[in-house]
Amino acid sequence: MGFSILYPHLTVSETLLYTALRLPHTLSRPEKAAQAEEVMAELGLLGCRNSMTGGALMRGITGGERKWVSIGQELLINHSMLLLDEPTSGLDSTIAGRIVTSIADLTREGGPW
Repeated sequence: MGFSILYPHLTVSETLLYTALRLPHTLSRPEKAAQAEEVMAELGLLGCRNSMTGGALMRGITGGERKWVSIGQELLINHSMLLLDEPTSGLDSTIAGRIVTSIADLTREGGPW
C-alpha cells in the first residue's frame, strides 16, 4: 500500500492530520483537518481516533485498523487514484470483506469528497 509510514506514538487522528498537512497550500489548515475527519468517518476510525497506532514494539490499534489508517493516508494524499497492494493480507475474512466492500462503496460514491 504505497509508502505510508505509521508512527507508533501518534494517534490515528494525529496520523491522518499529519498526512492531510501535505495537501495543497490552497487549502487552509481547518479545511485539511476537515478532510482528515471525513476520511476517519468514512473508514470507521472515529472509535479509535485517540488511540496510538502502535507497532511491533508498542501496543496500539489492531492490525485491521492499521490497514484502514494506511488506506486513509492514501485517500488523503491522492484520492483520484488509489493503488493498494494486498490490502487484505494478514486479516481475518470478516475484516477483509469489510475492506473490500468499503473500497467498492468508495469507488461507486466517488469517495468522501
